[in-house]
Amino acid sequence: MLAMVSALPTVGFYVGTRLTEAKAHETMAILQTDNVVKTSEIAKKTTEIFTWSNAYQSQQASIRRQEAQIAMLTEAVGKERHCDFLRQQIESTKQDISEIQSPMMVDIGGAPSNHRDTEAIFRLEARLGRYITQLSSCTKDGA
Repeated sequence: MLAMVSALPTVGFYVGTRLTEAKAHETMAILQTDNVVKTSEIAKKTTEIFTWSNAYQSQQASIRRQEAQIAMLTEAVGKERHCDFLRQQIESTKQDISEIQSPMMVDIGGAPSNHRDTEAIFRLEARLGRYITQLSSCTKDGA
């Protein structure tokens, strides 16, 4: 019986060691499974990040194209407004010339108006020429 009693601690130690090893193997298996799951999740998130990054870059490129188009259209509108202004000025200047040349013009002051009219027409025709020159750039630009 003494042999049994003295063997009891050895058996207890052996059983305890085996239980501890089994628990360690179980914990290790759980950790390995958890590691596989986490690695899979990381791979999935990496793919999602890559997809989102590509979509973001695509959207940024689209925004840059749209901004360039907006700038081009804004410039075209500005040119067209300038061209419209020139057309209006040409018509107004032609009307001013016609009014001076009109036989309905009466000189109230009694001074000879021929000289003043000639100078006025000369200035208006010079202005008209400048407007027409500027307007020619509108037709070249397509405005």
